[in-house]
Amino acid sequence: MNKLLQERINRYSNRENVLVIAEADVNHNGSLKTALKLCEAAKYAGADVVKFQNLEN
Repeated sequence: MNKLLQERINRYSNRENVLVIAEADVNHNGSLKTALKLCEAAKYAGADVVKFQNLEN
């Protein structure tokens, strides 16, 4: 597991805080540039982490 993600999970594991997960799904259309913009928008909105999906045909 990614070290930064594990640190975030550990920070919220005491259940006194809320971990906000932004769902970006496949809205990046395979574009790294778009994915990074979605991350910035999620950060601006207050999300702690962003969940992506990548579908292959």
